[in-house]
Amino acid sequence: MESKKFLRILLVEDNESDAALLQENIRLSKVDDLHIDVTSSLKQATDYLKNNHIDAALLDMNLPDSSGLETVRNIRSTHPDVPIIVLTGVDDETTGVDAVRMGAQDYLVKGKTDGGLICRAIRYAIERKAMEVELQKARDELEMRVRQRTAELAQSEERFRVMAETIPDVFWMSTPGLENMLYVSPAYEKIWGRSLESLYESPKSFIDAVHTEDMEKVVGALGNHAKGFWNLEYRIRQPDGSSRWIRDRGFPIRDEQGNVCLMTGVAADITQLKLAENMLLDSSRKIEAFFKHAITPLVFLDKEFNFIRVNESYAKACQRDISEFAGHNHFEFYPHEENQRIFEQVVKTKKPYQAFAKPFSFPDHPDWGVTYWDWTLVPILDDAGEVEFLVFSLKDVTKRKQAEMRILADQEKLRALTGELLMVEERERRKIAAGLHDSVGQILAFLKIELGNIQRVGQPKESMTTINHIREQVEQAIKQTRTLTFEMSPPELYTLGLGPAVEELARRFTEARNLKCSVEDYGPPMRLTDHVKILLYRSVRELLINAAKHAQAEAVKISIRQVNDQVRITVEDDGIGFDATSFDGMPHNKPTGFGLFSIRERLTHIGGRLDIQSGSGQGTKITLSAPLEWKEQGTRSTEL
Repeated sequence: MESKKFLRILLVEDNESDAALLQENIRLSKVDDLHIDVTSSLKQATDYLKNNHIDAALLDMNLPDSSGLETVRNIRSTHPDVPIIVLTGVDDETTGVDAVRMGAQDYLVKGKTDGGLICRAIRYAIERKAMEVELQKARDELEMRVRQRTAELAQSEERFRVMAETIPDVFWMSTPGLENMLYVSPAYEKIWGRSLESLYESPKSFIDAVHTEDMEKVVGALGNHAKGFWNLEYRIRQPDGSSRWIRDRGFPIRDEQGNVCLMTGVAADITQLKLAENMLLDSSRKIEAFFKHAITPLVFLDKEFNFIRVNESYAKACQRDISEFAGHNHFEFYPHEENQRIFEQVVKTKKPYQAFAKPFSFPDHPDWGVTYWDWTLVPILDDAGEVEFLVFSLKDVTKRKQAEMRILADQEKLRALTGELLMVEERERRKIAAGLHDSVGQILAFLKIELGNIQRVGQPKESMTTINHIREQVEQAIKQTRTLTFEMSPPELYTLGLGPAVEELARRFTEARNLKCSVEDYGPPMRLTDHVKILLYRSVRELLINAAKHAQAEAVKISIRQVNDQVRITVEDDGIGFDATSFDGMPHNKPTGFGLFSIRERLTHIGGRLDIQSGSGQGTKITLSAPLEWKEQGTRSTEL
């Protein structure tokens, strides 16, 4: 069971007999839900109230430390929410009434009340106090709302004033039919060039500034203004003679019966907008003319790739009439899986795509064969950032592509011819070198032997001097003949292979050109065709000449190694270097001999390549790569 709830009552009475009598009367009334605590002074009462909750107070007005209405005032000031019932004497009912006026809920006359009356007075006091508190809360809330509403109205009025006075448009309010102008913002003076006072005095005077060509339209609309309709665009002339375009819109305010009681509206200067519209219209006409007459094929597609519009150039390129495209999908006419994936990716990523010389075969024109196109697909996005439509532009580069392919074929033929010329040249070099060695070399060797025999026989001193000089010249001729034979066709290249030939070449460069050349260990022999072997040897020789003549190098390091199915030669010098990024392999109208351009072209022909690493003041590293198994008709493989 729930515990019984008691009303806690504080009795403030300094007369013990009066306090006991009052409690006895309450007991005799058989009311059992009151709990009464007693204090005998105002101080005891206030101390009690600080630490305890009570539902009501029975207050004797004459206490040792307070008397009269001051007692009520003290309790009210410190505990305003406590219901108070004042206890007065028989001859002091007037004071009780004054106490009620001061804020007490009721008063009782001592000795004239029984227990039932006291209990009812307590309960009524509690209820009245609760109602009083609720009324006070409601009053406070109402006052707060009134203050807030007043502040909001003041702010609203201030915002309206600031807005009306700062916006560039004219805000106005009038009676229907413009009989009276109730308000017009200061912008009227700037736009119309007329005073506000003149408009207040004559609300229709704004019409005096209307352009003569628009006057009839504005005057005729006044009847609609009285009915709540006002939406016009017209021109006005300012006092300086300049014209302005005005968009004037009004809105009706109706009373409870639905009748128009006020008209409010905005008149905006739309001169710049009109100029922009005219410029846009002019641009649209130009764009339309460009789209229609452009020699570039152009297509507008929706994001599902349906034709929206094509220009005449596109229709002509496809040999179709423009009317044939409407209602059809691009890939219905021109199916292509790869292109369709590209189109879908453009829609997905919202990024443009460009294709260059992309091949395409028209399914409805197989006789055209493979055609080549540069084309661009650009997504056009709406305000939400989504693809609205696509612009597809194309350029037929078939003739250019076919010409390029012919040029590439001719270049390949030229490389092949160059390779053949290299081999022919090398064969001739070898023949000449063999001739020098077998004829001139042997003759010079015989002369040297004979001169030696003559020296041993003994000759006059003058003759011996001549013979010695002749023998020295013969020895020099033999040396030069051997050098010339090596330079024309080094025998080591054919008898020992590429590695030993490069080693001998490095040794000769070291002796003849004061250039320290070294060759790294090139490992086991590699089987190379004569063509590859000769090309690589001549290339290394050309690079050594460049290092000695142009690079101002002091040392060159050469490495030869096999990497998978390729032979790779690296020539690295410590010279002045050059900007490798500017090298495009072209001769640049200089006599290059077997220069970098020639090396690159000949290596490309056999499936090899030329790589350059260099920089100003950083030396140069050039790598030659060539396949081991490349062969032409009539070639043979030999060991490195």
